[in-house]
Order: sequence, then C-alpha cells, then structure tokens
Amino acid sequence: MKRMNFELNHVPHIDEPLAICLGYFDGYHLGHQELVKNAKKSTCSSALLTLDMKNNEFLKHKKYITSLDDREKLLKKEGIDYYFVLNFDKNVKNLSPEEFIQKILIPLNVKEIFVGEDYTFGINKEGNVDTLKKHQNPTFDVHVIPSLKMNEEKISTTLILNKIKEGKVQEVISLLGRPFTLKGSVKKGLGNGKKYLYPTANIMINEGYIMPKKGVYYGTCIYENKKYKAMINLGTHPTIDELSTPILEIYLLNFNGDLYHHELTVEFKEFMREEIHFASIEELKKQLEKDYLYVLNKEEKE
Repeated sequence: MKRMNFELNHVPHIDEPLAICLGYFDGYHLGHQELVKNAKKSTCSSALLTLDMKNNEFLKHKKYITSLDDREKLLKKEGIDYYFVLNFDKNVKNLSPEEFIQKILIPLNVKEIFVGEDYTFGINKEGNVDTLKKHQNPTFDVHVIPSLKMNEEKISTTLILNKIKEGKVQEVISLLGRPFTLKGSVKKGLGNGKKYLYPTANIMINEGYIMPKKGVYYGTCIYENKKYKAMINLGTHPTIDELSTPILEIYLLNFNGDLYHHELTVEFKEFMREEIHFASIEELKKQLEKDYLYVLNKEEKE
C-alpha cells in the first residue's frame, strides 16, 4: 500500500484508474470497512481518501477514534492499494462540490467511487451522493453502499463515540470489528502502584484520541509487537494522592521490564467497575486483588 499526503495545489496523478472510498473515516468502523471490501472487488486499483484536520481552525481539536496512522495500519492489513490524506485547510473547506470533483477526483484518475448513503462533501456539505451521480458516465461510476445496522441502530462514528464515553467498550468491539485503542508513551508517575503490589505504567496519551469513561477496565497492552493482558485504570485515583485530571495507568500481567519512554497500544475490552474512593489502603488492596484475579481468569479463558 502506498500512502500519499497532499495539498490541494499538489494533487497527485495516478496512472492507473482508481476505485476510491470517500469519507472522513475517523472511526473506521464496520460500515467504512464495507466500502473498502466493495472497492477491492473492482478491476481498478483500490484507494481511500481521508482528511487531515490539523490545519483547520475549527476542526483541529476534533477528537477521533482512529488516528491517521491507525487507519494506515488497518488499511495495510486489508490490502488496499492507495491511502490518500488530503490536508483540510481553508482552501479545501471552501471548495464547491463541483470544484472538489474537478480539482481532486478527476486529477486522481478516479473511475469508481464508493460512498455511504449519507456522504456529503464541498462547502457547507452542499454535495451528496446525488451530486456525484450527476457526473456518472463517462467521468466515473458511483456505488452507494447501504448503511450497516446492529440492534436496529445504524453503525456510525457518532454512535461509537457515545458508546466509548459511556464505557460500553464490549459493544464498541462489535461496531469496530476490533477493540477501541489508545496509544501513548510511558512517563514516570508517583510510584504508588509499586508500593501496593501492582506497579503501573502511566501513559501519556497521544493527542487527539477520544477518552473513554473513567473507571477500571480489562484489556490488553501491545509492547514491541507482543500482547499482554492488562488491568487498566483511567481516573484520578481518589484514595491515594488524588489528581485534578485523570490519567491512564496500566498493569501488565506476566511482564517484567522497563517501559519508560516506550510507546504502548492499550486495547479496552471490558468495563469492570467504577473508580471509587476506598476508606483505607487495605480496602483498596483487597479490591486490586479481586481485579487482578478477574483479569487473570480472563487470560486463562482466551
């Protein structure tokens, strides 16, 4: 797969015809994956076009489920041919739907387009699937892929974001086809975990990720391409040295080593309990032992 980051005034021209998936794909959920599956059936080279929001004044702080780099790794696994990342600046924001087609899609050599039913584009979202269809034959063919549903709800990024905020990470797995993940580097903490038998790694989360509900989770941690079962706590640890802002702490089972300054990927698989204030350190230690045994049993079953 070839990744190409580009600006509006430097749109790459691809020699071979493209079957392209259009959207933002910040969640890259099962509905998005369905577009890619259909594009890969084409005789054209498969591609996906997404947007880099970092230079947009109003959207640069928008939180996402899946970063641009995360999307790249997922698309590589799916065997797509091209991954295009367009810098979404004010010039792109102000493109009319017609200009988007003429200045981006046609220069890219797009011959087939795959979009969801609610796809919009151009200034003020004035373009939609009907706009694209007006340009069908000889410019390109448009394939509108029906929305996927789960439990009578349309699978959407908004739905998944809400589930993450509510701590419903098991449901999120069903909607994404994978666990919700956060990535970040290990920084030095207060060392309280080590004092109470469960030394934790404090994760400085990479900027941009949506944060899940505070609490204790069961999950896995990926370090140097190896997975470890993990106890995960997102919160302010109110019993000992309470913090003003939440931090992410993880305890890796069956791991012995130095994680400082290394990047970790944390996968959230199950919300175990709320973070609470314990009356004593002994009560906290008893609960941590219960949490540990619960995760240990999960490890044995999976």
